[in-house]
Amino acid sequence: MHTNNHQKYLHHTSEPDAFHQQTYNDLNLEEVYEQIDETQSAYGKQFFYKYLFDDSFTISNKNIKDDIDEINISTKQKKRIQKHLTKANQFKDYFLVDLFFDSFSIHKYLKWLSALPPILYLIGTIGIILQNPLLIASIIAFCINIYFYAWSKRQILYSIYGLSALKRFLNISKLVNGKESFKLKGISFNLTLKPIRIKAYLSVLNLQFGKDGLDIIVSTITELFKCAFNLEFFAYWICSRKILKHKKQLLQAYEKVAYIDMLIALDKLKQSPHVCSPTITADFNQLQIVDGWHPLVNHCVPNNFSPKQKNTLITGANMSGKSIFIKQIALNVYLGQKIDICFAQIAIIPQCPVYTYLTISDDILNGKSYYYRELERVKEILFHAQASNGLVVIDEIFKGTNRNEQIAMGYSVLNGISETGSIVIASTHDINLLNMLNGFNNYFFEMVKTNEEYVFNYQIQEGKNMPINAITLAKHIGLPNSIVENAERAFKEINN
Repeated sequence: MHTNNHQKYLHHTSEPDAFHQQTYNDLNLEEVYEQIDETQSAYGKQFFYKYLFDDSFTISNKNIKDDIDEINISTKQKKRIQKHLTKANQFKDYFLVDLFFDSFSIHKYLKWLSALPPILYLIGTIGIILQNPLLIASIIAFCINIYFYAWSKRQILYSIYGLSALKRFLNISKLVNGKESFKLKGISFNLTLKPIRIKAYLSVLNLQFGKDGLDIIVSTITELFKCAFNLEFFAYWICSRKILKHKKQLLQAYEKVAYIDMLIALDKLKQSPHVCSPTITADFNQLQIVDGWHPLVNHCVPNNFSPKQKNTLITGANMSGKSIFIKQIALNVYLGQKIDICFAQIAIIPQCPVYTYLTISDDILNGKSYYYRELERVKEILFHAQASNGLVVIDEIFKGTNRNEQIAMGYSVLNGISETGSIVIASTHDINLLNMLNGFNNYFFEMVKTNEEYVFNYQIQEGKNMPINAITLAKHIGLPNSIVENAERAFKEINN
């Protein structure tokens, strides 16, 4: 139900550019978010989502660790906050953040016109007392207020969910910023949070959505009363002015509450025996993953990775696990820096951005072929790598062109990226590329035969090897013998 609503805070504050969006897609970050999200409130989910997908928004690992320790000091206060956060996960709570970015525009003529009905009611009252035609002023005033009533309903409709969630949020905010307020380092606040007196006006807007037991007669009388005296218009006007006046304060309170929710969730995630807090280093030659795994792969086989040199070329049989392995390394480096969590037993990772070349697709609408899109991605990676050295992961470079040019371009580009000072981890199926590249660690995956069956053990091994399994796999899944035999003969002829 909340699939798109958790993106609201990110969309209000920033949009990732196409280059970083491609990286997030390559890392399946959307699915990873769904898998690891343990936040309890709508605020926490929106904040956590923005934090993962906003490349310019990073809190240091030390501050995250210190802040988790801070909220764990007072168990009583933590449980009290958690109790309130679990209640703030209703549909309406996801629209609260919209209020803080709403302009709440009310035309000046409406503000002036709103002063007219009270005057007309006064004149009408005099007319009723004197029993003269002045009493028609009350009827005119009521008609004007019918217009205001309809306008208010329409305006309030745009903000109804957020306004109905505001009262609960203010209560949580008051709790979080009370005498036992946590002293957090990850997010700083420049303003002192002051009480916002708005709850009475929210009640006037009837944001309880009809309490049980309120029958239709009482409900009708209440609506007529609000219409007659224009209560919803004035309540909405006052609420909107207070929200605009305290916008910065409300946003800071929102971030603090949401950040605490994220910290509690990360603390829970850290309790898993299969994750660790990484050691982050500025030395690009130090990259070590012990028992690393991918959170989206069921029964993922853990692998160790501790290359002796900065750059690595991985070969592997089809379906042997090299693509998942590359993604796992990139994801652990990214999340390790973002949330101080790696899916491994031990992780030493470099402090650097992550650049990916994993899931390239053609662009038919703009007339761009697969190879053209590959070139575009390489150009973008080179541009970013020259500006800021990073971890560059590449799966099967230049598959969209012929073999000879694929090898030539792949060799040149991989060398070119490594010369920027970035870390390169790439995979290939081609033995020629493997032999041409110097200064690269060599690792491989393979398909092994056990009891007349070919299976993948998904274990990376160090060494220079080019497993050949495409034809073997075709035979294994039952393609006709004639096709397999012809393929074997053709392979021998090609390689003689």
